[in-house]
Amino acid sequence: MILTVGDSFTYGEELDNRESLAWPYLLANAMGTTVLNLGQGGASNDYIFRTAIEETTKCKFDLVIVGWAEFSRMEVWFNNKPVSVTAQSRWAQVGSFSWLHNFYKYNYNDQHAYKVTACKMLALQEYFKSIDQRYIFCNVAGLRPRLYAEYKNEMLSIWNKIDTRFFAGWPHEGMLEWQGDCNKGPGGHPLELGHKRIEEKLYEHIRNLGWLS
Repeated sequence: MILTVGDSFTYGEELDNRESLAWPYLLANAMGTTVLNLGQGGASNDYIFRTAIEETTKCKFDLVIVGWAEFSRMEVWFNNKPVSVTAQSRWAQVGSFSWLHNFYKYNYNDQHAYKVTACKMLALQEYFKSIDQRYIFCNVAGLRPRLYAEYKNEMLSIWNKIDTRFFAGWPHEGMLEWQGDCNKGPGGHPLELGHKRIEEKLYEHIRNLGWLS
């Protein structure tokens, strides 16, 4: 069985039938196996990191695929459960989150947020290796060359520790790039053809690692 964890691009948001058309199910079919898809719309990297660890403490999977989300998302607690927020989040309209706008305006820093996510990537990589769990990482969107150059001096010591053999598309490609110019839903999510293209990229990466019988 495959485990997939990510945001709406992994969940299959805006698809007519996500359990047959979203890339995790297409990939499982191509590999002749089943999938536990724990993608969640609007998921933060906090959710992704935590869920990947929680599930792999329960059992070992044939493969875990982690689709890292937009790094500006932040997880906070509301009504005794975690929710993901951004500067444009609908949660900004909730009274309890009246601080959200000012936080992103005055306290948030893109480079710091990205560094936190990169540290999660490295920590999860080392955890998977410590338990001998096969995994593939990918990003929902590749890091734009301008940002890559801007972050390089501060991030190079972390990036050099990332095992890029198991990071599909690193650093400039992700699901957004893989879907290409295919039709998208009103919310900007890939539809059937986009998910097929994402599945093909991941399948190719897995095949190149020699993990297909």
